[in-house]
Amino acid sequence: MLTNDSLETAICEANEAILKHTNLDRMFIFKCDYNSDKQIIRMIRIYHWIKPGLASLVNADECQELPAGPATWFTRIKEGQIINGPIEEFGQTMRPLLERQLIKSMVVVPIMDPIDNTFWGFAGFADCTHGRTWRIAEETAFSMLGNNIAGAIRRNMSQLELKEAM
Repeated sequence: MLTNDSLETAICEANEAILKHTNLDRMFIFKCDYNSDKQIIRMIRIYHWIKPGLASLVNADECQELPAGPATWFTRIKEGQIINGPIEEFGQTMRPLLERQLIKSMVVVPIMDPIDNTFWGFAGFADCTHGRTWRIAEETAFSMLGNNIAGAIRRNMSQLELKEAM
């Protein structure tokens, strides 16, 4: 994944690899959107995969953006913590949205910029069938995937910076 020229291709390949070993219903990646004061104002979805049979049952456009704010789940993820469990773990502010999206449980892993260790965004992996806490092996695999995505994002950013400098 880290050797791929295209960020989108790298993410798709990573998704295919993880789907071979898990029973995921959804995967998504959100990145930070900043204001002029370098404060996160919202999270913008840049990637979304949903199991084909589930796609017609939800309005995926409803979660193109998520607010960035004082919600406990957001504070935890921004600090580099993994959130793993049923939707109740995400607090009352997110629960109605997750219920409308038919999500029963998720693992959300932070994506940290590997150079300056700042919060870039997060990747989420959802089960729409069971409300559960994911096994440690699954959480570890998702965390490793988040780290690989961070590396691919940093590589992509470096390539763009190099092109602009030429």
